[in-house]
Amino acid sequence: MSGFMSKLSVGVFILTLAPALVAAQSPILLGADDIYFTWKLAKQPLMGPHGDSTIHAMTGLCGFQILGNHRNTANPRVEWDMNIDSIRSDSGWISALTADTFEVVGQERKPRPPIIELSFSIKGDSQPILAKIEGAPNADNGVKAFLETEPANRLFAALSDYSKLVTIALKYEDNTSEVLQIRGYRYGATGGKNSAFNSCLRGYTPIRRTRPVP
Repeated sequence: MSGFMSKLSVGVFILTLAPALVAAQSPILLGADDIYFTWKLAKQPLMGPHGDSTIHAMTGLCGFQILGNHRNTANPRVEWDMNIDSIRSDSGWISALTADTFEVVGQERKPRPPIIELSFSIKGDSQPILAKIEGAPNADNGVKAFLETEPANRLFAALSDYSKLVTIALKYEDNTSEVLQIRGYRYGATGGKNSAFNSCLRGYTPIRRTRPVP
């Protein structure tokens, strides 16, 4: 991750562009049921007091899935898919995301151009959050990106709180752009240490409106 963190400095200029992009476009407001909490269990062997090995289940991934516009029945329509996760690694938790978008006609989902710039902003927070895209798009033009720890913590706190409005600025390879808005996850405890996200980091997984990752 150290190489990635050093590369983030080149994105400082992009950060200054994000507020202007948001201000220039009317945002597309996604529905309250377009956001899910996601989690995955990891297993780690723990040694008992007499050297006997036991298996202790813990969470290996905690995050949010945005399935934007999937409930819309318009034909054609645009759909946005995004996973924003905190992932357990040998060195601690790291924050990453995947994102892609599709033009839907009938039963066919046609990938739109890949995203080349992606940032988040939180109402009441003047500092935008830059996602650093890494590598080439996949077969569906989906991209992977990473977030620095402190900005990621602010984003996860906002996505854990239904009272917060999160704005997502997207720029595509064909030089088009969009602005999405979504409120935080509304099920379970709202924000704070007992939010679904923070509880997941401690090893507890919520029940309502969640999607365990295979």
